[in-house]
Amino acid sequence: MKLFVLVLLVALGVYLYIRAQRLAREEEAEEARAAKLAADNENTINTSAASSVGASDVIASGVGVSEVSANEVSAREVSMSIANIEAHLEASNEAKLQDLQAQEQGGKLAGQVQLTDPSLQALVSEVMGATLNDAYPRLCGLIKRCYKARKQAQVLSQSLALSRWHNELLVLTDTPSGHAFKHLATLLADAGHIDAAIEVCDRALALGLNDGTATGFSGRKQRLQQARPS
Repeated sequence: MKLFVLVLLVALGVYLYIRAQRLAREEEAEEARAAKLAADNENTINTSAASSVGASDVIASGVGVSEVSANEVSAREVSMSIANIEAHLEASNEAKLQDLQAQEQGGKLAGQVQLTDPSLQALVSEVMGATLNDAYPRLCGLIKRCYKARKQAQVLSQSLALSRWHNELLVLTDTPSGHAFKHLATLLADAGHIDAAIEVCDRALALGLNDGTATGFSGRKQRLQQARPS
């Protein structure tokens, strides 16, 4: 983050330096035009010394106004750039705080997942020790393994805990997995948690995900609703 801010400040400094150089060149050109105009007037019009002094004062006054305007524009641009940097930092810090809170909550929920299969419990540990970027993909891998082992009653008993953990880590990804939602819905349904499985389908539909089947999550939800105990 500090490196990013430093890069922004350096870029800002370079931009202002280039702009100051351009304004200086424009001012020099304006002064040259004013000097040429004064020379032409001196050659064609024989004015009094007082009139010449008055004209010079007017020209000098015009250059001064130009310099003040340039300084005011540069000051406004600096103020806007600083405001943009501060806004970016605030948004970045807020996102980082949310990620840390999600990671902390995810760690608490991970403690609720207890799998007797050593290989599956090892995957739980891998998710807990993963970076923010890797945590969600690793959890999806764990859910897939549990889906394949759903014939084990102990695995099905952890379906609700897995679903809660998945919900918490969703905030860490921009690419939620439709297959993870499908596997969770199946695990929950096989464990008898029909309403929870339907909620998984609803969330997948809200995210615009597909489970890879012909009817998608809409058809899956409909079948789950039909399977509800009357």
